[in-house]
Amino acid sequence: MLDDIISKANDLEIEWKELLRSANDDDVERQIMNQQQQKGKRIVLEDLIEKIITTSKSPTLKPVEFDGDPKMWSQFKRINSQQNGFNAQQKSMHLSSSLKGEARE
Repeated sequence: MLDDIISKANDLEIEWKELLRSANDDDVERQIMNQQQQKGKRIVLEDLIEKIITTSKSPTLKPVEFDGDPKMWSQFKRINSQQNGFNAQQKSMHLSSSLKGEARE
């Protein structure tokens, strides 16, 4: 009788180890599938970002010129300060290219 119990316990231990191994294999498979899905999503996202970068253009500033007339300075300054989406360097370049006449000299 004790031999039967030991034999059944050994069989259960073997079955338990096989089930545990199978569960671990399933976990590994799920992890691999998740990694592949994440990699696929990352590639799609990278392609989308690259497409946006290569096809998008910077906004264009309205060409407003200033010729040095003090009466027009406040209007010129106001229009140029309202331009959004440009950094300080871009605004400065636009400002210098918008000057004409006395203001340019």
